Amino acid sequence: MTYTQIVLLRGINVGGHKKIRMKDLVLQLKNEGLTDVQTYIQSGNLVVRSKISCPTTLSEQIAICIRQHFSMEVDVIARTLTEFRRAMEENPFLSNPDIDPAKIYVTFLKHIPTPDVIQALTAIHFPPDEFVWKGGEIFVFCVNGYGRTKLENGLFERHLHIKATTRNLNTIQKLITLAT
Repeated sequence: MTYTQIVLLRGINVGGHKKIRMKDLVLQLKNEGLTDVQTYIQSGNLVVRSKISCPTTLSEQIAICIRQHFSMEVDVIARTLTEFRRAMEENPFLSNPDIDPAKIYVTFLKHIPTPDVIQALTAIHFPPDEFVWKGGEIFVFCVNGYGRTKLENGLFERHLHIKATTRNLNTIQKLITLAT
């Protein structure tokens, strides 16, 4: 049996750092036994099929592959297709018709935070921007866009002590489409 998973690589090919040609990565991942490896844009968005059902195990395998073949450390965050769809369906900002979907983002956490760590989020307020934490994701609405918000990826990583990566709704929808 094979499992479809969506894989997000943190910080790949952004600002000239951690450059990996997606064509080369696809080849290496296929050599690792993954099938139907597809990429979306050059910034570390993948859809893969694998015999590995656990997203954490798959993330570790891909991180090792990148370390061995590209000599760099990359945080890898994987979700099952079901989990990725749920992140879209449960996004609390999508139910508000007055919110522009282009200003909604999802920050995917590498691990689900413990309740004591979640307490750190209660101190974060940067109106008019808002966020809602739910499980392994933080849903972010940025009135003036992601480039101008203080609710950026690094802020959540510092407060939660968990690696994370953020994607816009368009990218999330494209990955779901690729995976189905």
